[in-house]
This record gives sequence, structure tokens and C-alpha cells, in this order.
Amino acid sequence: MLSICVSEEIPGMWGALCGLNIKRLSLQVEFDRVNNVELLSQSLSSLTQLKTLSISVQTDSPGLLEALRGLNIKSLSVHEHVKQRDHVKWHESEYC
Repeated sequence: MLSICVSEEIPGMWGALCGLNIKRLSLQVEFDRVNNVELLSQSLSSLTQLKTLSISVQTDSPGLLEALRGLNIKSLSVHEHVKQRDHVKWHESEYC
């Protein structure tokens, strides 16, 4: 399994995933939102061996779920960390 924790979205980082031969990927995004969802989607689509994907994001990233649609994977889980005033809520979704 490849586990990646990113604290800042920098140019070229999603492209670094392209074509890797991995079956399981855990991606933890520690910044406010994924800005280049389309590039992330293209990179994930290039991972033809990928069977399991787990993504943890700090806040809602518009288009993220749409970008994950159509990936040929067996297990997908998305964890969303939403901060509301003085407390934090976690939303978790499992897709198969």
C-alpha cells in the first residue's frame, strides 16, 4: 500500500501519481480543499492496477466525488473532516 499525506497542494504533485503500479492507495489531504480535482482524477484514472482507494479531506472539495466516479476500483472510502464553529465532525462514506 502507498500512503501519502499532503499538507500543501503544489504544481505537479497529482501528476507524480500518474502510471504508478500500485493496488492500494491511501491519500490524506491536510489543506483546505483540492483545487485541481480534474488533474487528480486524471492521475487516479492512470492507476490501472488500483483496487482500493481511501481519501481523507479537510473540507468539501467541489467535484471530488464526481472526479472519483468511473474509477475501476473495488473499494472506495472517502472521509471528510468538517469544522463547524467550536467542534469537528467527520463524515465517512464507503463506496463499492
